[in-house]
Amino acid sequence: MTNKHSEIIASVSQDMKALKENEEENRTNSQEIVREIKELKLPLINNSDNIISSLREDAIIEKQQQNSFLEEFKKIMINQNKNMSNNFNAQISALNNEVTALNNKIEQISNFSPSKEEPLPNPWSQRVEQSPQSTALNYQVRERPPHLQSSAPRYNNPFMQDNQIKAATQPAVITTPAVMNSPADNPQSALQPSVYSDVAAINKAMPPIKDWLKFSAKGEYDHINFIKYIDHMLRVYEAPDHMILPRLPRLFEGAAAEWFALKSEAVGKQPWSIWRQLIKARFSTRIWKTAKRLALEK
Repeated sequence: MTNKHSEIIASVSQDMKALKENEEENRTNSQEIVREIKELKLPLINNSDNIISSLREDAIIEKQQQNSFLEEFKKIMINQNKNMSNNFNAQISALNNEVTALNNKIEQISNFSPSKEEPLPNPWSQRVEQSPQSTALNYQVRERPPHLQSSAPRYNNPFMQDNQIKAATQPAVITTPAVMNSPADNPQSALQPSVYSDVAAINKAMPPIKDWLKFSAKGEYDHINFIKYIDHMLRVYEAPDHMILPRLPRLFEGAAAEWFALKSEAVGKQPWSIWRQLIKARFSTRIWKTAKRLALEK
């Protein structure tokens, strides 16, 4: 009886030992699975952040291209309207000249009076003179009507006097409203003169590039401070946006410089307003926060 109890106790202890080993093995496997899941989760997050950032940057560039197309279309329409207006004014001027020439001809014709010529011999009067009864007739040559005696004809109708006819035949001048230039035609007229109107004066007034704020994307809000600094420099020195573009490659450092080089090759030359949006789209995502956290943990 005692031997049986000892055998049972020994088998139970072996089973308990096996269960304990299995439990430890399962715990180890569970930890490995959790670790692998974490390792897989981080690339997925990074990939999703990269995709989101790329989509945002592509949307910014596409919007810029659409705006450029609209600006070009606007310029084409303005030029076409100018050409149509100039052609219309030229046609109106030519029409006025033709009307003036026609009225001058009409006035010349109305003022023209034929030269007084001797009347042709009346054959009937010759016959009368040759006839025996011509001595008994006192033939008189008929005079011209009164309204044809003067150089300017006169009419019995009071509404057809000479001065009224001349007034009616005066050339009608067609006037067209003056085409006013819009501010879009001359954008410089709407701008106030800058204190630094010369590019050389602006470059001389600006601090050297070594004193400018650099952007390395190490801090969480570095991109915001960098954008504010560039906007501040442009506003203080009243400089146009294109003056900051040659300085940008020397203002990026580290990972930001690598990103700027790759993005410049992809999108080409862009104004500062587009670079501002691209910087926000890239460096305000979770991928940079995750990278900073991992760097601190290491």
